[in-house]
Amino acid sequence: MENLTKIIGTLRQVYRPKYIAFNIASLLIYYLVYTYIVDYQQLLVLVAVPVYLVYALLVTASVLLTISVYSISAAIRNTVRVSGGVLGTFTAVAGAVISGCNCTAPILFGLTGAGLSAASVVALQDFISAYQIPLFWVMIGINLFAVMYSVNRISKSSCVAKVRKRQRQQQR
Repeated sequence: MENLTKIIGTLRQVYRPKYIAFNIASLLIYYLVYTYIVDYQQLLVLVAVPVYLVYALLVTASVLLTISVYSISAAIRNTVRVSGGVLGTFTAVAGAVISGCNCTAPILFGLTGAGLSAASVVALQDFISAYQIPLFWVMIGINLFAVMYSVNRISKSSCVAKVRKRQRQQQR
């Protein structure tokens, strides 16, 4: 129960007006990147994945990015000892590639230059097409796990940086 109270307190610290604005802006940017990648792959925005999964992936990715930015800025201000990463960005871009793989995926055919045969790329594209929805659920789960993990790390008292003696004396 005490841990839940700390996590809720951490979320209240994270979601101040500037971070809410950042979250909304990152959600819009993720949406634009998503639609651009899908549009690039299909020449029109046509997605076989349910819209609610797309939005859930983009929302969880933007929340994860917001928490990461908060933890990085708090680490710079020396209020926490941990900082976040860019996992949410990866899952949002991967979701765009996966949801755009209905018919053909020009982005995946770029893997032939990385050493994969054309047959391997076609097999990968077929696999992604067959398992789009489960892959989206996995990526949403990864984002949710990363959000909970990051918030839990930030809320632990061991992650709170100690204020130096000089800083304490200057505050008095």
